[in-house]
Parts: sequence; structure tokens; C-alpha cells
Amino acid sequence: SESAKSGKCLEIMAATVDDLPSFLKRTLLPDSVLEASSSGPSVAHLTEEACGRDERDNMRNEKHTRSPPSHPPYIDMVLDAIKVLKGRRGTSRQKIERYILENFVVKPTSVRKQLNLALKRGVAKGLLLQVRGSGGCGSFKINKELCSYRKPLSLKITPQTHSHKQKQPAPPSLADAKENVPVSNTGSCARQARAARKNALARIRHQLDGSLDQELKGVITQMEKEGQARKRNTKKAEKKDDPDYPASDSEQSVASTSSDSEDEDPNAGLCEYERQRLRNIEENRAFMASLNLKGAKEDFSAVRKKPRREKKELESFMPSRKSLRLQRLDPNGLPLPPPRPKKVEPGLPARKHEGPLRMECTNTTERSLEAAFQASIVQSLKLKVRNGLNGDIIEENSTHSPNVHVPSASTADDMAHLYSQLSFSKVARLFPCGHRLHCFQFHPISEKNLAAAGSKYGTLALWDMDSDPGDRVYHYEPHSDIIDDMAFPRFSSDPFLYTCSHDGTVRRTDFERGIFDEVYSTSDEDMALTSCDLTNSSDWLLVGRKDGAVMLLDVRAGKWPKCFWKLHGQSIKTVHLHPTDNKYFATASRDGAAALWDFRCISDHKSTIQKICFDRSISSAFFSPLTGKKLLVTSLDNSIRVYQSLYNPILSVSKMTWAMTVSHNNHNIALQAQWDPTENYFTIGAPLMRQVDIFGVQSPLNITCHTLAGDQVDSSCSIATFHPRRRLVGGASFSGKAYLWAHSEQLPEQS
Repeated sequence: SESAKSGKCLEIMAATVDDLPSFLKRTLLPDSVLEASSSGPSVAHLTEEACGRDERDNMRNEKHTRSPPSHPPYIDMVLDAIKVLKGRRGTSRQKIERYILENFVVKPTSVRKQLNLALKRGVAKGLLLQVRGSGGCGSFKINKELCSYRKPLSLKITPQTHSHKQKQPAPPSLADAKENVPVSNTGSCARQARAARKNALARIRHQLDGSLDQELKGVITQMEKEGQARKRNTKKAEKKDDPDYPASDSEQSVASTSSDSEDEDPNAGLCEYERQRLRNIEENRAFMASLNLKGAKEDFSAVRKKPRREKKELESFMPSRKSLRLQRLDPNGLPLPPPRPKKVEPGLPARKHEGPLRMECTNTTERSLEAAFQASIVQSLKLKVRNGLNGDIIEENSTHSPNVHVPSASTADDMAHLYSQLSFSKVARLFPCGHRLHCFQFHPISEKNLAAAGSKYGTLALWDMDSDPGDRVYHYEPHSDIIDDMAFPRFSSDPFLYTCSHDGTVRRTDFERGIFDEVYSTSDEDMALTSCDLTNSSDWLLVGRKDGAVMLLDVRAGKWPKCFWKLHGQSIKTVHLHPTDNKYFATASRDGAAALWDFRCISDHKSTIQKICFDRSISSAFFSPLTGKKLLVTSLDNSIRVYQSLYNPILSVSKMTWAMTVSHNNHNIALQAQWDPTENYFTIGAPLMRQVDIFGVQSPLNITCHTLAGDQVDSSCSIATFHPRRRLVGGASFSGKAYLWAHSEQLPEQS
């Protein structure tokens, strides 16, 4: 192989000798190359005709002959498959394709396309009957009338491997190229000859490099085989030298015959490197034998081995004690009474019938007490408000004002002193357990301490705090579903109470006539009414709905809303009218927005004076009770924000700016902060703390907090509110209990 490589390299180098100057020929090239270059004609006279241009053109234009196919026609294979598979209702295309792939040599990538064409043509020619499907899909049978019986094809078809490419001719030798080169040294012929020479030499070099690469691969393969054989011989020699290796009979016979010749030097046939390696192996083996690792391992295992513990016999034990509660026994071992049946949650009852309902107390049978209670309310309501801004109350046909003052304080010390005088006064169970309390308000009259509350099942509770025991509660049922909000007339002597419910009705409680009038009812019983507020004249009622709409009802006219606006995308939590100018109102919604609106210019949800957006739902938004220049917003993000508007001589309500933020942990409960009558404080319930928090917000730098608690407060107060006219603070829990904190002067003497 080395001689062949050197000969071809000499031919390549000789072909490029003519391009070198004479002094480089003598200095760089060996004599063998110079002799090879001088022996043949010069390569510099190659022309375009000598490079075999015509021969290349003939090779390119020659068409390759197509090899015969390795399988019969597709229609024959299809007929063979249908005949062999014998489908009762025809043979599907998938089964035919699988049969052809398993029994014939076909190209898998094109079998589906060719099979579809064969099936279509067979159906068109009448050879096949298509039982189901269309085109190339479905099931097929053989048409026995047109297609005679054919013997199944042979399944043992040997593929004939044909190369589409013709065998490339052997690389042309350098001598043949030189013989066919005519001599031309003039003009353009010389340039063409040089170009043809370069192309011919490049082609010859490429072909020679390919042949050299093949020869080198063969040499490398041969060297690898020799190395593997050498390794095998070395391993055999190591095994022979190993005394623990049992020699075979043939090896023992060979060893006995050659023992005489190898007594002098057993490694005579190995090189010095192999001898040194064998000596190192012998030394390592002797060293490892001297360590005696096997004996050390056995000694260590004997020391580490622990004796097995003997299994103890199970001793007799006392039987496990069973719970007396699970056995329905008391501590003395006597059986307990049978358990009370579980309370079944009542379903939503139907809406009350239309028209007025009689006020019948459901928790007492003493009609005399009920009549006296209603009469006391009517007698206390024979008062009028002469000035709604300062809260002074005068008697009818009288010129003097009673000795009733709204509490006020100017500093934080006064506020702390004012609320430190409040003490826990009374507690009452407004609703039984299971009747969740949803709203709680004081009646704005000052001559009688009265509070109202609404429950989950449409029950209205009236708490007479001036009664002899102090916890007299009267229950009425004006609605059949949740009473979510209520409104008392603030500046009139009308003996009314307006309530809105989730059953879609608004009713007016008339204490003087003792009936519940129906003010409005929705056409859909599932449309809940969530909030309401009454104007100062007590003629119009603003109602918020579950679908984000607001209605304006005329309580003196019929049962149809005067105005209807869709203002929010989700349920409205509160609606509140401006205390001095009822043309404006504020809304708070579950969609995280609190907005200010004007009755005169509402067209859709975009016609708002101002919209305040939050990340979470808003529980309430209330104007300050005296001037309406402040807005108190409570959100589920554990914050209470106060917004304040600048003075505007034209509009009573202008755009409000943020004034302060008070952090308060609401425990993810929809709490509602309520204003104090002086606009300097607000109160909010403290869930899980069994107290009521009062915050003073005279300035952002002076935020104070005072808490009201008591020993009898045994549940968390989720609702807290101030009395509009008296120094009273009330709190209520969702479980149905109500608590009262009052100053000693505000409560009448008990008999």
C-alpha cells in the first residue's frame, strides 16, 4: 500500500512540475519527481478538447435505464389480498395495505398513494366492487363476472437491488491524459489550454484523493485487526502464567512438548515492553497475595455479626378502652337520651302574595304587648325635623327644642374622653341560631330607642330597648328571602320602614295601620334587591339590584320604576344619596368600583361624575351625614379610605381626592364602615375580636382608635353603627346577637 500511495503522489506532483520555475524544481523537488516529469510530454499544452469535453457531455446526456420493479402490479396484489383475506363483507383498504406490506417488497412511503390509485382504477374498470365508502376508502370485493379466478401470487419474492446510478468509470490515468493533449501555444488557444489543464488536474486530484482515502481505510482496518489479535495473544499468555487458571488438555500437551525448548526463556517470543508488563503483573499479584484480604474480610464479618434477638412471647394485655360518647353512655354508664334530629335547611319558599300583609308577630302570642309597642312607635314619631343639617328636633305645634344634643369633639383627647364614658349596656338575641343577620339599624327618632334587623329567611326583628327587661324583640315576616337593607325616613314623621329583599320585592312597614304594603316587585323572583336609600322628602326610593342596575321608585305612585340605569357589571352593595342635595348619589359594587352619579345626566355606565377603582370588591361607600363633602369607602383589601371634595359654589358634589387610608383587618368579610353624626369619626366591626373599633379621622396625621368591648360580648361584632341623634353605639353579629353601648344619661330609668 505504501508503494502504491507513493506512486500516485509522484504522478500528481509530476503533473504540476511544468508550472514551477527551474530553480525551484532543483531545490524543492526530489529527483524521482523530476524524472517522472521529464519522461512524459508537458502538461502545459492541454487543451479543452483533450480534457474529454465531448465525453462528459455524452455522460450527462445519457439516460439511466430503469430497473425492473421488485413487485407485481398493484392491481394484481390487490386481487391477491382480497382473495386470501376472504372478507365476508368485503376487505377494507387498511387490511389490503397491511397484506401488501407484509408479503411484497414495496416502498412503504408510496404504497398508500399507489394503492388508492389501483383501487379507484379497479372499481372504474369493473374488476372490483366497492361495498362501502367512496374513492379509495371503504371495503372492496372481487367482481367474479368480469374478473376470472387467479392463482394467488407467490409470497416469496426476493427483492432485486438495482442501483439507479451507473458505476462510475475508473479515474483516468495521467499518462492517458498526456497522450491525448495536442500542442497549442498561440493566442487564445494557450489561455483555453491553461484553463482546461486546471480543470482536468482538479478532477484527477479529486478522484485520486478518493482512491487514496479508500486505501487508507483499508490500511487502518488491517492495523486494527492486527492490534486485536495481539491483545488476544497477550491475554492467552497471561492466563497461561496464572497458576490458578486451569489449562486445557490441548494446552497441557502443547506445554509438555515445548517445555524443553522454553526452559531457558519462557518469554523469548515477546518484545521488551511485553516482558516488563508481565513482570509488573507478577509483582502486583504477589503483593495482593501478601495482604491476605480474603482472611481479613472473614475476620471482620465474624466480628460485626450480631446475635439474633429471640422473639419474646406476647404477654396478655388489657382490651382497648372504647369511648363512652361513641357508646352513647354517660360517665356513670347509663344510656344517653336519643339524639335530636338534625335541622334540615329549609328551601327557598315562594314569594309572599301580592298586596298588603298584616303585621302579625310570630314569636309572641300576647297581642296586647304588640299593640302597645306599635302605639308607642306611632306616638314617638309625631315629631318633625325643622332643620335637617344640625339635627335639632322640635315637637309638633311647639316652639322650643328638647334637651338633646349631638355628641361632638374637636381633638383626639376629647374623642377619647367622649367614648371612654360609653359603657356596655344591653345584649339581646334578635334571631335564633341558624338565622343569619344581614342588616342592623337604629331608628332616627330620639324619644324612643328602637332598632331593626333583617335575617336570612326574610324575618324582620324590632328591638325595643326601652322595654322593662330591655331585650324585648318582636318578629315579623314581610319577605320570604334575605332582607339585605332597610331605610327609615330621616326628616319626616311618617311611621314607615322600607325594606328590600332577595325575593325581588320592596315593602313598606306602616306601624300606624299595622300592615306591610308592597311598593315594588320584579317580574323575575330570582332578581335580588341588595340595597336601598330614601330621599329627604321620603317620596323617592333608590334601589340597587344584583345585576348592577339602579332603580328610582316613586313610593306614592304605582309599582313601576320611574328610572332604570345599568351602572355596574356586578352586584351593587350600597347606594347612598347625598344628604344635602339628593340629585347626587354614590354606589359601591362587587366589580371593585365606587362611583358618583348625577340624576340629571345619567345615560349609561360611562356618564359618571367620578369613578374610583380598586383591586378587590367594595363593601360600602357613604357620604358624610352633615355636609356630604367626605366619602367613606370600605374594601376587601383590608383598607378604609376617606375621600374629600373641595368647595364648589356651583355644584354640591365635585371630584373627590384621596385624604387618608386606615388599615383594618377585615378577615375577608364584607364589613361596612359607618359615619359618626359629627363626620369626624367612623365605626366598624372587628371580626374575631369581640369588639367594635372607632377611628378618629380629623387629619391624616392624627388618626386615633378606640375600642368598645364587654364581658357579655361573646361573639364577634361584624356590624357596627351609630345612633343618628343620641350617644349610642350598636353592634351585631351574624349569629343573631345585638349589643348596645350607651352613656348613662341616654337611657331612661328602669322601673
